[in-house]
Formats: sequence, C-alpha cells, structure tokens
Amino acid sequence: MKPSFLMKLSLLLLTLTVPNSFAQTFLPYAGNGQIVRSGTLSRGFVAQLLDASGAPVSNAQVSWFIKSGPGPTLGAAATVTDSEGKTGTLFFAEQLLSGVHTKPITLTASTNFQGVVRSLDFTALTVSTSVGVSAELTTSLSLVSGLPTTIGAGTVLPNAFTARIFVNLPGAGPAPLAGVGLIVDPDGKDGPVASCVTTAVSDASGLVVCALAAGGRIANGSIKVSVGGLTDGGFTSWVYALRIAGGPPANLRIVSGDGQSGVSGDVTARALLVEGRDAYGNPSELVEPTWTVVSGSGQLTGISGAFNREGQASALIRFGEVAGPIVVEVRHRAAAVRFNLRNDSAPGTFSALSGGGQSAGTLTEFGQPLVVRALDGRGQPVIGSTVSFAVTGGDVTLSSPAATTNSQGQASVRVTAGANGGPATVQATLGSSRVTFDLTVLGVLPKFDSLSTPQVRVPAARPARSRS
Repeated sequence: MKPSFLMKLSLLLLTLTVPNSFAQTFLPYAGNGQIVRSGTLSRGFVAQLLDASGAPVSNAQVSWFIKSGPGPTLGAAATVTDSEGKTGTLFFAEQLLSGVHTKPITLTASTNFQGVVRSLDFTALTVSTSVGVSAELTTSLSLVSGLPTTIGAGTVLPNAFTARIFVNLPGAGPAPLAGVGLIVDPDGKDGPVASCVTTAVSDASGLVVCALAAGGRIANGSIKVSVGGLTDGGFTSWVYALRIAGGPPANLRIVSGDGQSGVSGDVTARALLVEGRDAYGNPSELVEPTWTVVSGSGQLTGISGAFNREGQASALIRFGEVAGPIVVEVRHRAAAVRFNLRNDSAPGTFSALSGGGQSAGTLTEFGQPLVVRALDGRGQPVIGSTVSFAVTGGDVTLSSPAATTNSQGQASVRVTAGANGGPATVQATLGSSRVTFDLTVLGVLPKFDSLSTPQVRVPAARPARSRS
C-alpha cells in the first residue's frame, strides 16, 4: 500500500467535533474511535448529558443518525438518558466489498436541552478480516500485578494513556492510522467501568491521548485497554489495576454534633460529623472538606482530613473565652453545611500578676518579666490563648510582641529600658480585655571623681568689734 492511500484515509476519517459552547453539557463518554469488523455488531456509542453544575441530566431525549458512510444499520434512533446522564446506541456494520479493507463511519447524537439543540459526532472504522492494527502504549497506571490507581467516581484522570496506532494492510508494512481511539472495558463481570473521553481519537500521525473518565459505580479490579475495542486478529490489549472510589461530594449532610454547648476551654463531647455523597449517590472519598469557624468564640481541633470510605469527615471545637453562638461551616466546592453551637462561658478575668512598678537604669533589662494571668468564668486557667503586648509610652523595648498562656493561664514578656529616662507604660491585650504596666527608666546620675575634693568658699572672718 502506498503512503498516499493512508493520507486519503486520514482525510476521510472524521474526528470528533464538539462546539465549545456545548463542551460542558453534552459529551462523548464511550465508543468513540472504535473499530468494527465488517458484518458484525459494533460496541455501544455512549453520550453523557450534564447540567451547568456538572450534575447528570436524566430522562433527556437523544436522537441518533448515521451522518456519513452509508451502509450500517442503526440499532436505536431514539434513546433516553439514565440516572448518570448517559445513553447510547450501536450499529451493524455492512460487509465490505472485495478489495475494500476499511470504511469510515460518522455517527451523530443530538438532544434539545434547555431549549438549545446540542449535537456531537462519533467516529468508527469498519475493517475487513484481513486488517491488523498495532500500537505502542505508555501510561501512568500500574499493571494489574501492581497497586491500583485510585480515582473518584465521575472524575477524569488526564493523560492516563498515550498511544501511537498503526494499521497493517495486506502486502504493506505498518503505517500511522488516524481516527481510531483507545477503548476501555472492565476486566471481569464486576470490574471498574471507565472510558476515554473527549476527543480521544488518533491524529494523522496515529497519536492518541486518553483522558480516563471513571464511571459512577464504586469498584476495585482491573480494566482492559484495546485499540478500537478489538483484541483478535493481530489486535493488542493491556490490563491495568484500577479502583474507583466515591467522587467529590455533590451534597453534604450533618450526621451528628450539631447544637452542642460548652464553656471556655471545653472541647465538644461529640465530634462534628458530616457525610458527603457524590453525584451518583456514593460515599465521597479522597477529597478533603474545608472547615471554618464563621462566627463566635471557638477553635477547630482534631480535623480528620479527607473523607473516609464511609464518606465521613469530622472535627472538634474548643470553646473560647467569649460567650455566644458559634457557627462552623464545612465546605467542598459548592456543597456546604453549617453547625450551630453555643459558648456558655461566664465572664472571666484578665489581670496583671507581676512586673509592674519596676525601675531600671537606661539600656538595662528590668529585673522581672511582665506577667499576666487569664482565668475563665469558673476560675480555671485559660490555656493556649495569645496575649498581645505593646509599648504605649516611654522608651522601652519588649522581648516579644505576643505570648501564649501556659497551663497556669499565664503569659509573660521581658522589658529592656531605652536610652531616655522617664516613665514608661506597656499594655497587654487578650480579646477585649486590657491591663497596663507602669515602669520607670532612671535617668543618668552625676558622676564624681573620688580623688578630687570639692572647692568650698569660706567667707573671711570679720575683726571683732571692741566695746568701749
């Protein structure tokens, strides 16, 4: 076969075209770029319909017709999307005439969604029994003997497979083949379901890159990857380990922990527990929600991290010093819930414990640190709170602008006098409470030479008056 024949074949094969305005709503899911033996039934061509948020659209009418390559018999001309937004059809390939080895087919799916007609094209190649196809394939996935790659249901693993596909016609060597895709099948009855999506068909050089889309069912097993979906007569396939876990949450719900109350220093008795479910109803996994104290006096602790296999994630709240409601939000993208808690702390005390009233010479450190103490409404130490210290008057410097209360509820800083004498003040702040320390920087005292004697002027004695 001459190279010019392959060039013509590449031009005849129509690749998948999806208008940009439709790319996020009506997508090819499976079957694109398949190879069909003449006189046999094709695999399914599957399209998926999503709404603007990416959620599946069910019960939508889809029409199918052969756009080019007359001859095949269409299985179903009208179908309806299922709960995953998917629907499909297939065709019976005609017998090729003697001497004809390949015949390209274009199949079109069309739907009227939200008042706008959306269409997309699938390609297929009908081949005679004498045609063989080979490929050189690289992948980021592990072979079936290795640890499985894990992806979330409904998510896409970009660049999962890269292949260069060649056609082997009678009497000719391997040559690049355009318009053919990689087909992914479960390797076993209950294996994971996935497919190559978007424009996953080979170009004129035979190169194809597959973005692997996971189906909506949780499964752990292996997948079989083949060129065009055929594995007989010189066609090659590869088997890889894959686990499909729950996808990102489409919604969140509170399981337990809402409505709790406590006082300063307490930690919630029950964890704030949420559950995430993906768009297919599976427990979410792999992704981590964001926890935020939206309002109120409390601190998050013990955050669990990513959703576990039951789709659950949790955190605790340590109640702060200020009484009042606490609102905690848990979010992953658009999915969010809020916990409502209450801080019943009674007013506590914040006082200067020691260090006020000191004096120090210029450029020297004061003898004692400035120490404050914080107690809650029950008289218990407030632990782990940050106290801010600031110079509000005079020439002194602090060892640190802040300190954390210890197990006794105490925090402290050290103070060094500056070069200028006079009074100085330092203010400590915890929340809305403040205390002030008064200090004194002593000025420079006059110095005397111990070897010199001060000169003292003595008035001259007056002559005694004589009395007469």
